[in-house]
Amino acid sequence: MAVQTLKIALAGNPNVGKSTIFNALTGSRQHVGNWPGKTVEKKEGQLRLNEQDVIVVDLPGTYSLTAYSIEEIVSRDFIINERPGAVVSVVDAANLERNLYLVSQLLELEVPVIVVLNMTDIARSRGLHIDIAKLSQRLQGAPVIETVGNSGIGLESLKKAIQEVASGTGGQAVTIRYDEALEEEIAPLQAMIEVIPALTQTYVPRWLAIKLLEADEELFERLSEYPDLLAAAEFASERLEESTGDDAETLVTDGRYAFINSVVTGALTRPKDIVETRSDQIDRVLTHRIWGVPIFLLLMWLVFQFTANVSAPYLDFVDGLISGPISSWVTALLGAIGLGSTWIEALLVDGVIAGVGGVLVFVPVLMSLYIAIGIL
Repeated sequence: MAVQTLKIALAGNPNVGKSTIFNALTGSRQHVGNWPGKTVEKKEGQLRLNEQDVIVVDLPGTYSLTAYSIEEIVSRDFIINERPGAVVSVVDAANLERNLYLVSQLLELEVPVIVVLNMTDIARSRGLHIDIAKLSQRLQGAPVIETVGNSGIGLESLKKAIQEVASGTGGQAVTIRYDEALEEEIAPLQAMIEVIPALTQTYVPRWLAIKLLEADEELFERLSEYPDLLAAAEFASERLEESTGDDAETLVTDGRYAFINSVVTGALTRPKDIVETRSDQIDRVLTHRIWGVPIFLLLMWLVFQFTANVSAPYLDFVDGLISGPISSWVTALLGAIGLGSTWIEALLVDGVIAGVGGVLVFVPVLMSLYIAIGIL
């Protein structure tokens, strides 16, 4: 009897080492393309575990599964529609709380989740200690694996966890409990969804109820054929905002962070004297709720000034070179061979050279812009 191919997905925030884990798992057996109908890169690889073929899909790096960006939509749609056998959520161990926000959203989709604590060497260097057993327990038994992707540490444990989840021995589904007022609005919406087979075949009813309360535009468009459900969600959102003073999205976000806080309490130990890194100090200033926007606008103005002032001399040089010597040389050459003042001269000088020159004058501008972005 043939063993069914297992499909798993790698999810995680940008810059957490997800691609390193993907490369370590799949080696050279990779295929790179685009997601259907999207310009987002799709990376897919293969892995062999005890006579079982495993397809590994590297989802785009994203901070959440809310449909604000094309990457978030692609990741969410894949998990909902493909229902992978497991989602390996790669987490930066040095920034546990921030990264667990995506994990909390994956858990609500009721897919088997394996949490990979990557960059544990960096976390230890900062004096952070994570109790793996407690963290797994708080996540209802979801496997938690420590790895250092660039050195291969923990990869065998990860492969074993994938096999265990595939055999149905992974953790249980996790239900995040929200504010009482929010729960009172979730329940009736969930009940409405549960009696619509077309929706329950695709979506987790509780998850869908929460997203409708959050007024998820992408889902509202997809579910336009269910006007009664959408109207009920809109009325529920309005009641919620009137009774609490906050919109549903804010309440859901607060609830998820409360869940994350309960998960890391006791599982994460910080040093008594936390030494901020230079990067942390810079981030604290640049992302300040008051000064962040003025600093951002100032930086954009500096980028504009740098781009305009640095590129100006080169722009004038390229423009002068195209419209001056090059055009004159071509005109003289055509005149020497008897093609001066003909349609060929007009085509080459006024068409080809002028057209190419019009494009080349932007090269110094773009180079200056990319240099400025690289510095940032």
